[in-house]
Amino acid sequence: MKKFIQKMRCAMPFSLTYFGHRNIFVELKLSDNVELVRCRDCGKEFVMNNLMRVILPYDGDIKEFYDRRK
Repeated sequence: MKKFIQKMRCAMPFSLTYFGHRNIFVELKLSDNVELVRCRDCGKEFVMNNLMRVILPYDGDIKEFYDRRK
């Protein structure tokens, strides 16, 4: 039952006020304050800025920005 509830949380659309992914891990450190994290339950990737305390989906402009820096 817990796995089903977590899958429902992961399936919710991304919101700046609610982050439903609970089982995340740091996949890559992109800079001093920014880390690429991945949800173990659904596999989605997010960028976490520790200085600003913000989590954003890792797609679109954000992904292009960090891919260009490599």
